[in-house]
Amino acid sequence: MEYLLAIILVWAVIFGWVCGAWKVKEREIAKKLYLQALAQLKHAPTDAKLKQRTLSLGRAYARLTRDPSGRAAFDELALMRDINAACDSQDTAASMPAAPPETPFRH
Repeated sequence: MEYLLAIILVWAVIFGWVCGAWKVKEREIAKKLYLQALAQLKHAPTDAKLKQRTLSLGRAYARLTRDPSGRAAFDELALMRDINAACDSQDTAASMPAAPPETPFRH
């Protein structure tokens, strides 16, 4: 009976370790996919489907970052800031002049 209890205890510890390792790996994969989608969005900021895909991937990543109390370490506001920054980076770069025009100073 003691051996059976020891075997069950060892199995439970191994199972818990494997599940924890899988969750970490799943979170890493979700973050990688989200960051890749953001990088693609920087090159195509007007692509509505890509923006929607990036938002979905970001939400999946946010779900995986929740702590035991249910709070996400990465929230919807952070998602929108990332997506807006990715979309605005292309617009800002295109609308800014390469160098300010030279103007003579008059005294």
